[in-house]
Amino acid sequence: MQTQDLRKLIETAIDANWEQFQTNHPRLAAVIDRNLLIEEAQRQLDRDPDYQAALAKAQLLGQSADYLQQLATQLLDKLLSRVMGA
Repeated sequence: MQTQDLRKLIETAIDANWEQFQTNHPRLAAVIDRNLLIEEAQRQLDRDPDYQAALAKAQLLGQSADYLQQLATQLLDKLLSRVMGA
């Protein structure tokens, strides 16, 4: 998965959960830099051994971009649940 594609996927996931996060944590949401949150989520995925293993396996098996996006979405959902309490 290309870096730009992963970033766009992260942006979409954060945007989908942001309103609820703002409602639940208004003061924290007011001081969080969205771009830094996106960058940190991307770093976390880049370091995630499950994500890396799945990418390697998908490349070996010639999996489609849809499969990789689905995998990244699942891992991103887990990460955002920890970070944003979503």
